[in-house]
Amino acid sequence: MTYKHKLDPSSKKFYCPKCNQKRFVKFVDETGAYLPSKYGRCDRIIKCTYFNKPENDDNDTFVCSPAPAKPPLPPSLIGREIFEASMSRYEKNSLYLYLIKLYNEIAVQSAFMRYNVGTANLWGGSTVFWQMDIQSNLRTGKIMKYDPISGNRIKKPKTLITWVHSLLKLKAFNLQQVLFGEHLLASASKDDIFCIVESEKTAIICSIEFPQFIWLATGSFQMFKKETMHNLKGRQVIVFPDTDTHHNWVQRASEIEKSINIQIKVSDFILNETISKDNTFGYDLADVFTEKLIDPPKLISEVQKVLKRMIKKNPALQTLIEKLDLDTENATLTRCDSD
Repeated sequence: MTYKHKLDPSSKKFYCPKCNQKRFVKFVDETGAYLPSKYGRCDRIIKCTYFNKPENDDNDTFVCSPAPAKPPLPPSLIGREIFEASMSRYEKNSLYLYLIKLYNEIAVQSAFMRYNVGTANLWGGSTVFWQMDIQSNLRTGKIMKYDPISGNRIKKPKTLITWVHSLLKLKAFNLQQVLFGEHLLASASKDDIFCIVESEKTAIICSIEFPQFIWLATGSFQMFKKETMHNLKGRQVIVFPDTDTHHNWVQRASEIEKSINIQIKVSDFILNETISKDNTFGYDLADVFTEKLIDPPKLISEVQKVLKRMIKKNPALQTLIEKLDLDTENATLTRCDSD
């Protein structure tokens, strides 16, 4: 059903009336005009939760009512030349500079090329996580600045993050995001195991640590939804949520499974491995490995256990385990050398 009012599809953000962070998306009417500032949703849907729909207001002016359905617009795309120009100058890329301290530089460069990670001159050398869909179309690119020493995102005095389409000031840009790494599905086999994390940085690190799996990232919790997951139907999907939002991912996974008939297993691996720490911190797999909280073979064992549980629902997966030579009792992993 289509409504008169919808959340602003642009990337423009306002200050949230609840948490006062500039992460607030306002509602717009059919003409594109903004509704009063109290109507909208905070992008911090886990930590803030503010979401005020127009139909909740007593003023009938803002009651959502059905409007004639319009044919869906195709997603806007980014020019290939911009993408190609970004795929170099890694010596200025803050995330690249951090990762080559942990891993062999050839392995890092290979991961950047495979996952379409580019470099922007913005903020003295930032990282571009390109979103390329399964047809190799460029939907957009997320630009983020990292500290080359700690590997953490720059958040003070303000968070340094923007989008390629915003930076280019493309008008009437119809953003339809996809999973980071979705382009890898085009060449994947039916036996490949897909592991989903939230952070693009985490997907890159895990692809270096565990190249035998295909790692994808949602970029945010709100991008973990049926629209971004539909191309994974019929695949083996394991999700590794951050510790502070684990229960939200479990609930969302159940909703997605029912809506598009897909089997998703949400692993509690990170939750269990950080049980002696403050799980409200929000540990992810990148933290687990870069801080050396566990030995990497433990994750292999976890994947094997998850696959065994999936076999109960789909016995055909037994062939997959045998093909991958996954020994649940004596898991081993060949890692990239880190200098």
